[in-house]
Amino acid sequence: MKFNSKVVFVSYLLISFFSIAEDPMTMPIADVHLHVYDCKKAYINPNDMLEKLERNNVKWAGGVGDGGNKILREKLGDRYISAFGQCDWTGVFVKGGNEALEDLSNFSNFISNFEDGDFNGVGEIHTKSYGRLARSTPIDGPVLTKIYEYLNEKNGWIQMHRSYDPKSENLKKMISTFKKYPNVKFILSHCLGTKKAGILRKIFENTDNTFCEISAEGPIKGVEVRVRDRENIYGYQFNSGIRKNWKQLMNDYPDRIMLGTDTCCNMEDHYDGIIENLRKLVLSNLEEPTRSKIAYKNALKIFNLPE
Repeated sequence: MKFNSKVVFVSYLLISFFSIAEDPMTMPIADVHLHVYDCKKAYINPNDMLEKLERNNVKWAGGVGDGGNKILREKLGDRYISAFGQCDWTGVFVKGGNEALEDLSNFSNFISNFEDGDFNGVGEIHTKSYGRLARSTPIDGPVLTKIYEYLNEKNGWIQMHRSYDPKSENLKKMISTFKKYPNVKFILSHCLGTKKAGILRKIFENTDNTFCEISAEGPIKGVEVRVRDRENIYGYQFNSGIRKNWKQLMNDYPDRIMLGTDTCCNMEDHYDGIIENLRKLVLSNLEEPTRSKIAYKNALKIFNLPE
């Protein structure tokens, strides 16, 4: 009996692919927008959080808040993405408003406090946001510039919340700012909170050091909360689970997008539902290798995490 070597080779490749492809409903996930705080007013019990992570096979987590949490570092080790600065940034805004966010004297100890702590990067810094505690400060303001300059020397990262508004945002300035600090990894929280994937496409096309995560841009299973039942990027209304333009962006730029949950603002009890929807609506509707990149592999590279 003769064997066709090409058929055998293709069959081998197919078998290899399906044997290593991971089940989207159980595969490991990196949650790069999981709030951990040192602030007393926003304390999150680390033991409860660890149970949620283990239950949902979330192996890497953090990226926002003030995450110098000894328990999480002890349990997760280097899989913990410990972030700094959110409480400092918010505290300055509460006391002095938007103008205070541009005053370097209000952040005189920011860099030294970062260096003294167990932190991997800076975030979540709200530079433009709406609703409660709405903030708006120039993306190239003096305080942010100082932070960028420091991170550029350290090859560091910053996760930034900047809700995109075409009427007030200068996209060219945003892109030029990112390009000015090539050693900084800019992670855009919630992928700028826009339905328009073309905005991120423009940023990705013109920069090499920008990334985004899709937290809070899809529905929470079984929860009807106006502030979080949006379907900007993914949701039940789309046949493929993902908005068509965003699915195309994910396929075109599979190395730039990550997952997050954003369990701030009384959403802590809905962690399981958020993860389930990310698996069901997003990961299940992506092909490999895009699926595993967005699920966790991008985060490993961007945050220098161990596998």
